[in-house]
Amino acid sequence: MIFKDKYQDLTEALRHVLGVKVEVRTVKSLSGGCINDAVLVTTSQGPFFMKWNRQEKYEMFLVEGKGLGLLKRHSQFVVPEVLGCGVVEDKSYLVLEFIESASPDKDYWGIMGRNLAGLHQNLSDSFGLTHNNFIGSLHQNNAKKQNWVDFFIENRLEAQLQLALNSGLITMEYLAGFRKVYSRFEDIFPPAQPSLLHGDLWSGNVMVGPNGLPVLIDPATYYGHREIEIAFTKLFGGFDQAFYESYQEAYPMETGFDQRVDLYNLYPLLVHLNLFGPSYLSGIDRTIRRFR
Repeated sequence: MIFKDKYQDLTEALRHVLGVKVEVRTVKSLSGGCINDAVLVTTSQGPFFMKWNRQEKYEMFLVEGKGLGLLKRHSQFVVPEVLGCGVVEDKSYLVLEFIESASPDKDYWGIMGRNLAGLHQNLSDSFGLTHNNFIGSLHQNNAKKQNWVDFFIENRLEAQLQLALNSGLITMEYLAGFRKVYSRFEDIFPPAQPSLLHGDLWSGNVMVGPNGLPVLIDPATYYGHREIEIAFTKLFGGFDQAFYESYQEAYPMETGFDQRVDLYNLYPLLVHLNLFGPSYLSGIDRTIRRFR
């Protein structure tokens, strides 16, 4: 982002969020993923983490703040405090507590597993959420449903498949072949109460906080089948084995989970297909051929 008059927009945003006059002293670019600009801003009021994007992306920051708030209220994880979001000039912004990263505690992965088990024990009477949000830059439909299979097909898989079809990434023939696997879901997925999920849990959305404890960032929260969250952690290299062992000890899963992992991961693979292109089709194809 280009800030007019050096730090004027930053100063205005922080004054609006904090309610006091702020002197911006330094601004350091940070990794904010491939979607937003992210900066560490040191000020007369302390350091802050800020994300910036175009004005029309304000809703993305608004629901990210809501998701972080849910995680902070309903888990033992360290979660950055949401200080505020808004629009200044032609840019939207989100201001968060800045959390300094450090070396992990010796039981880091054990703590991670137990904390996630605790998060997942926050239950709802329906799958979904009171509002829609985003996974990456893509809209995520959280309209409530009573049945996990219906929610997974309609709100997760079909939403991404239609997007891929409209973008020319798949054909109608491919879509018809994909849908053949749906008839297997009722027999494969075990029943479960809707659990509060981070929703986008992979190594890039977990950091080590100043006390060596796991910190959750960049959520795509909703109430879902908790197995989809554990499956996603295995998609890009997986977490340390101590994480899975501590989670299982704290909140045991139904037998046969390893045989269901690839079906759950159809959703994040479709998301990556729509975000990054057809290189993800081969992984989707392998799962579909195996189960249909």
